[in-house]
Amino acid sequence: MTTDNNLLIDVRQLSVGYRSGGQTLLAVQRLSLSMAQGETVAIVGESGSGKSTLANAILGLLPEHAQISAGQLWVDGNELTHASERQKRLQRGRTVGLVPQDPMVSLNPTLRIGQQIAEALILAKGKRYPGVDADIVELLQQVGIDKPVLRARQYPHELSGGMRQ
Repeated sequence: MTTDNNLLIDVRQLSVGYRSGGQTLLAVQRLSLSMAQGETVAIVGESGSGKSTLANAILGLLPEHAQISAGQLWVDGNELTHASERQKRLQRGRTVGLVPQDPMVSLNPTLRIGQQIAEALILAKGKRYPGVDADIVELLQQVGIDKPVLRARQYPHELSGGMRQ
């Protein structure tokens, strides 16, 4: 079975559970959604409703005690429901990413913003490359950060909450 080539994300009847004490607690049950390139989709719900579980499943970042028990998950035309870590890593950061609710949890307070962006770019390329500094500035500009050269040299606590996010 394949997915519609125009869809960036295609989730079909996805169920995800967490194993604990010999039992499995379903956090996501038979969820289906799709998203095309350029489309915005908001996932809303009360605490514990499975929003983070869905995001982590799409990113291929479910913890060891979690498992996809049913359904299919396609990202950019690639079936990732039971894909290898290498296959999932190819999508992460290039095709899909996550903006956490609390960015301070994800940012290292001891590293400058540019260093943290560089880490992600180098991981995506597989090695350090000559244009990484220019790419950092360009990415900061693309997301609307003013004074991107200065911001790249700053630490997370020196940016506003909106800039950190």
